[in-house]
Amino acid sequence: MKRPLSLAVMIWVLLVAFSLPRMVAADPEPPTQVPRSATVQILLLKAPGLNMRNSKWEIAYEFRITNEMSLWEAAKRRRLNGSGEERIGNLIKQGTFAKSLESQTGQKLVLQIPFTAAVLEKLRNQPASRINLTAATSTPENIKLNDEQEAKSQVFLFYAIVSVHDARLNKTITIPVNREWDFMNFPDASFEVKIEITGPDSFTVNSSRIKNPKNTLTIVK
Repeated sequence: MKRPLSLAVMIWVLLVAFSLPRMVAADPEPPTQVPRSATVQILLLKAPGLNMRNSKWEIAYEFRITNEMSLWEAAKRRRLNGSGEERIGNLIKQGTFAKSLESQTGQKLVLQIPFTAAVLEKLRNQPASRINLTAATSTPENIKLNDEQEAKSQVFLFYAIVSVHDARLNKTITIPVNREWDFMNFPDASFEVKIEITGPDSFTVNSSRIKNPKNTLTIVK
């Protein structure tokens, strides 16, 4: 003969049964994975005074973040007002870095830029995809959606002055490096700048560039 369940046991079973669904429903979804920091690597590939004892270089930089809407508004202001460079966005990190150019190890500067909690939140809110506005799709609803996506689409801004003292030329060459890198096309936040000095007053700068054809307005000179 089966014994009936005691009142205490029945209450315990009911409590467990009713609590399980609530526990599962309250379990948060895993956060979107974003990089915890940015890396900017600057390489001096060519200069007359490379590998010479008294050759050295230094960089003073700012690394910022903004959204596409603010970037476009700043570009429009420059076109309308004819103003020069305007540093926009929120500053993440600034600093200086110097090395000797006597050896190959000194001919590469690596900047590690950790992200704050506020920056990480912006990156997590980055739209996974973007609406493609055309004449056929430019409805009021889609235009509003596009504006919302531009306000959440993040762009990294790199403003730097590189000063290279070339021992062979016996001259210090100042090289401005201003770049924009959109997070959608560079989700690992890893960037590279390559510099070549070919003479006392000539140099070239090549780097990771915006790949999204939509972003044609740029501060890059």
